[in-house]
Amino acid sequence: MAKYRILIGIYDHKLGPTCINPSINCEWLRSWGNSRNLIQDGLNTKSNILSIFLNNVLVQVMKFKIYDQRLRGNTMRCALFCFVHYNMYLIPKQILKRIIEGYKDKARKNDNNLKTAELDEYILNREKELNRELLASIGQGVIEHKRIDILSAIQGYTQLLSQESLGKLSQNQKKAVKNIDKSTQQLLKLEKMDIKPIQSY
Repeated sequence: MAKYRILIGIYDHKLGPTCINPSINCEWLRSWGNSRNLIQDGLNTKSNILSIFLNNVLVQVMKFKIYDQRLRGNTMRCALFCFVHYNMYLIPKQILKRIIEGYKDKARKNDNNLKTAELDEYILNREKELNRELLASIGQGVIEHKRIDILSAIQGYTQLLSQESLGKLSQNQKKAVKNIDKSTQQLLKLEKMDIKPIQSY
């Protein structure tokens, strides 16, 4: 069973919030009763990057836009949703950004038509690579020793706390979480942000 699942959600002016890719092999999402609400929450938040804790699954969300003069407002609101099993490591932001850039590049080559088999295949292949490469790295004890991944995980869970997704915080707790987040960001700046791609997409 896959520990990482990914999809692209968009806001369609006719259909509302919906999963656009992959449109195939996605039975697991259909069984997710509140998937439309989840996609809507991810697209409507002010933050471009957020984490949502739902049903023992951490959902990493990174928003982006596709620009096309044929669209209303010339933009399509999109987001990459990554479903992370509760006992797995968060996916580093650099990898999320690479997935999005590859997706946008393929979309441009398809005249921004997102309902294509090529884009479905792209997302499914990225999902397979995440499961193959990240799970293999965890098994070899590699990820545990990468400071950047550990810091990214701390930052992700700190964000969950600051959003009070896991429960209400007192004022003192909010200050403590804010200090943790600030320190983590400072440490991340000191690290070399040169994580190798999982594969050359």
